[in-house]
Amino acid sequence: MKLKKTLALICALASVGVFTACGSDSSSNADSSSSSEAESTTSTTAAETTTSEAETTAAPEPEAAAIDENAITFDTASFYTAEAMTDEGAAPVKLDIVNLNGDNKLRVHVDREDETKDYLVPKILFHLPEMIGVDKTGEIDHFSVDFTCISRGPFVGDDGSEMSVVGNFLGTLGGNIASEKVKDDEGNLVQNDWTQNDFSFNDWENPVMNWHFETSAPLLPTNNYAANDEGVNLIIMRWGQPNSVDFYIDNLTIYDHDGKSIPIIYDAAANTVDVVEDDGKPFEVGGAAPAADSTKPAEESEAPETTTVAAE
Repeated sequence: MKLKKTLALICALASVGVFTACGSDSSSNADSSSSSEAESTTSTTAAETTTSEAETTAAPEPEAAAIDENAITFDTASFYTAEAMTDEGAAPVKLDIVNLNGDNKLRVHVDREDETKDYLVPKILFHLPEMIGVDKTGEIDHFSVDFTCISRGPFVGDDGSEMSVVGNFLGTLGGNIASEKVKDDEGNLVQNDWTQNDFSFNDWENPVMNWHFETSAPLLPTNNYAANDEGVNLIIMRWGQPNSVDFYIDNLTIYDHDGKSIPIIYDAAANTVDVVEDDGKPFEVGGAAPAADSTKPAEESEAPETTTVAAE
């Protein structure tokens, strides 16, 4: 019975199809016109929908990397124990906390008045136990830091031409990591009292550059920062270079063996210094304007021209 009803329905539908096909030309034209309009409307609607969806699902603009909550940002105008070393081979250095485009940084300026000291190495030492607590020194694994470099003088090429470029920015993050050396049963040294992690950057087109450097976990299990050692430190060095380039340290972060940042306990507010305004302008060859992607001069930023933080 169901089969008969199904066949009857199919026949009825077929009849309707034949009747429609046999209609007049005018009806066909009208139907065609209506169909075209409908298709046009549908097409437009689909296009609008597609555009709307594309606008809705467009990839967002990339965001700046988040700064770790335990990073030393120098927003509190303190050196955070940083000092310039003066041992043999160390370049004469002036340290400042500067406001560069509204952001405080530790500026390292090498005094180049004595041309014989061009190729000496600026060495900046941080006292780690004061920064994180002596009980945390044995948890130190690695570091990350942001560098800014600004050309302050000409780099002279082999042909005698002058360039305003950062050039090579090479150096290391190192430190004394143990209070004593450890030897195995055969007398071989297995624990050094020094480690270093080299960075290597360069740019020969721009007078201002920014770089981020994060060391890997470079230390052997037996070659780690000594626990409860008041003498462990971090030293940031830049190899000597023939052109004058100021470099800036920011967002210095210390990590433990689990990759977590270690909180800073140093009382920076009790050791504040005056903030120096830095215009961010690099050296200009022949009065040429700074490169388009160079750092914006500080006077154009929203930061005040001079910021002073009184020491307590």
